[in-house]
Amino acid sequence: MKVVSNSGPLINLAKVGQFSLLEEIFQRILIPMAVFQEVAVRGAGQPGATETRTARWIARRRLKQPDIANILTAELDRGEAEAIGRVWNTIMAKFTGKPVAAKGGVASWAGGVAVGGDVHGGINLDGSEKRG
Repeated sequence: MKVVSNSGPLINLAKVGQFSLLEEIFQRILIPMAVFQEVAVRGAGQPGATETRTARWIARRRLKQPDIANILTAELDRGEAEAIGRVWNTIMAKFTGKPVAAKGGVASWAGGVAVGGDVHGGINLDGSEKRG
């Protein structure tokens, strides 16, 4: 399962001492480089910075097709836009027949983490509520 996070879960879980929940639940997450910059570089010394910089289970990825993120930055910060762009690119690749690493659908978790497959609640692409 492919999991993409924006900065919110990283910062907020670190604030309450529960950063490790992300690893416990998902084992591995991907963050766009803009999220890494926001949390670990510009947020140095703040909750989540050290954890994000040192966690071996967090993979940093550059957005290969930034078009959707560039559009979204009119309303969102760059980290949120790149996280959504990453998920959007995965969805589009699935529907256009390009190879996709994620299995199952892709949904958005209210905490700012997008997951592939049918786990951890949320909303399916068809609008139905996820269970689990």
